[in-house]
Amino acid sequence: HSFLNENRKDSPLATPNGIIHSFFTDRLRPSLLFVEFAEALCFDERLLLDLILSSETRALEYLLWILRTAPPFPIPCTEVEAAKFELSREELTGEMLRRLKDSVVRAHNHGLFPYNPRALINRFDLYFSCTGA
Repeated sequence: HSFLNENRKDSPLATPNGIIHSFFTDRLRPSLLFVEFAEALCFDERLLLDLILSSETRALEYLLWILRTAPPFPIPCTEVEAAKFELSREELTGEMLRRLKDSVVRAHNHGLFPYNPRALINRFDLYFSCTGA
């Protein structure tokens, strides 16, 4: 018999408070993983824009999924506020998403998008309506 027998009622895998459940809910939350991803991009919306424009990645699909499922990241009220205070990683992520939306809208208005980003812009609008930004 295995120590982590999934069929046992007292197994760490079988209970919501088990070790494995705790690992996944505490460390592998989609919003936390996206913050890690944003940090790996140095919170640079231009890098994320390049990724969502590429037909060789699934970054657009991932971004749409994050905007649909993740709780809103806090966003500083103004750019002055963002520059004045040291922001948390979550705030930096929210600010990156706001700048990304602005970049997408500008590129779309100038006819520079290789596809119609209306669904992405609508998803951004819904997402930011939840944050009050």
